[in-house]
Amino acid sequence: MPSLLLQPFLSALLILLLAIYTISVVLVLFTAGEMVSKRVTISKEDSILVVETNMTQTTKLMMIYQIFGFIWVSEFFMACQRLFIAGAVSMLSVSRRFASVIPRSPVRCSLFNLLRYHLGSAALGAFILVIVRVPRYIIIWSLARMRSVRNVAVKKILGIFVCTLACMERCLQYINYNVFTVISYSGFSFCPAAKVAVNHLLDNAVDIATANTVCDMMLFLTKCLIGGITAFCAYIWMAEILPSLSHPWLPLLIMFVCAYQIANCFLSLYGMIIDTIMLCCTEEMVLLQDNTELAQQLKVTFSQYFFRLN
Repeated sequence: MPSLLLQPFLSALLILLLAIYTISVVLVLFTAGEMVSKRVTISKEDSILVVETNMTQTTKLMMIYQIFGFIWVSEFFMACQRLFIAGAVSMLSVSRRFASVIPRSPVRCSLFNLLRYHLGSAALGAFILVIVRVPRYIIIWSLARMRSVRNVAVKKILGIFVCTLACMERCLQYINYNVFTVISYSGFSFCPAAKVAVNHLLDNAVDIATANTVCDMMLFLTKCLIGGITAFCAYIWMAEILPSLSHPWLPLLIMFVCAYQIANCFLSLYGMIIDTIMLCCTEEMVLLQDNTELAQQLKVTFSQYFFRLN
């Protein structure tokens, strides 16, 4: 399914358009208040005229609404990406047993199922993440405003809240990540799919953690390798074209980061595909509990795979 490689470009384009819209609306709201000029004295003899914009309470609430909407909709796009990829991969993974009911184009069928059945689940999963993320951002903003405050206890308590919310967000993000996979192959709504996903994760915690760790490490090293090769080639090119350049490290760092992010767009697909296949295998073992022979055969294959990983 090579067409899946185009999906990150679509998600990035949608988020970019959403960011442009949000920034434009926030700038319009920021300049929509009443302009008030006042003279500020900078020394005993000099003063300057400063123009300020007085925003109303309604304008401030509208700006908060726009920022909240940006976070929610961007997470919604990422949830749709996960559902779309997991749906196509899960159809392909079960095609060996149910070839008669698998459509010709799993990609188009997954997109159809997403648009017709799963948009509500994607929106709910994204909203749950936003409920945890927005308070964390508010507390971080409050801590930044409290730099001049000497009350260390309040700062420490707020820091604990930030760490707690960050841990909760990570856990919810990982659970959502697997819930969307269960939704894609089962057709359940969000809450029943969350129950199934958590049960699968707890029943196969060691195997799934092993696969995720090995997969994440391999993908991270691959991204760093691609970024390093790109920066090295850029260094050779700059040494030939611009021999008088005395400090090439900043452009090399920028090239490394850009190459890393581009590689991340493509290689993150492989991580999603591996996680989807893992959950499909655990689901298949549950479904084959009545058929002892097939279940044992699948379990042996599953164990051999993780033995090779270890």
